[in-house]
Amino acid sequence: MKFRLDKKRKKISPPSKLAVVLGPWRVQLIVGLILVTVLSLAFTALWYGTRIASLQITTVEAVGGRTIPNERVVLEAERALEGTF
Repeated sequence: MKFRLDKKRKKISPPSKLAVVLGPWRVQLIVGLILVTVLSLAFTALWYGTRIASLQITTVEAVGGRTIPNERVVLEAERALEGTF
């Protein structure tokens, strides 16, 4: 006589060799530290990369405006871009 429970049971895959050697909580700790390190390095690169002098606006020039004087456009643009971002 066969039992129906035998068919419904799922086989559990064995843990990875790294998890067996280090233990499951240590693997999570290592993966978490690597993830935090990579994200912090990416954030730092983004932070300093956006402050490169060659990428910043230094001069504003307006050419060909007929309805609004060029000087007014330049003054408004410089006022909007003034300060640190």
